[in-house]
Amino acid sequence: MFERFRLTHDGTATVVTCDVAPHRAVTTSRGHSSTVYNLIVDVYPDGADPFRAEAQHSFSMMLAPDPGARLKVRCNPETKKVEIDTDGDPRYDAVLRKAQRKEAEKAQHAVDLNAPVGTAPRTPTSDDFGLDPEIAEMLRLEEQQRGGDTGR
Repeated sequence: MFERFRLTHDGTATVVTCDVAPHRAVTTSRGHSSTVYNLIVDVYPDGADPFRAEAQHSFSMMLAPDPGARLKVRCNPETKKVEIDTDGDPRYDAVLRKAQRKEAEKAQHAVDLNAPVGTAPRTPTSDDFGLDPEIAEMLRLEEQQRGGDTGR
């Protein structure tokens, strides 16, 4: 009876379009904000013919995928139902990104604590704020243009 709704294949999908879903509110959970996006994806199921489909998924607002991005999915080629799986993907998994950022902060704290007395204070960079790499690069270039080259 429920066979029609079962996801039968693992696979990958290439993002064709990714737009904020209309009438969707931003949700916040434990300091993490996300919103729902409508996607059109080309799906490549393991052991089945590729197909194009629509999907919805919640992404952090600054981390939604660009066209051409490849995502892990579960799907049903017969019904063209697709569910995007971002768990464990460092580009989109907010929990994983937060854990990586906390680990980096902890490591930097140890470096700062164990530096010799009189060591110059470290200048914060955009990496310290957990920004998307593309946004961090834009900020770095803007800072460089202003004459404050950080040496990165």
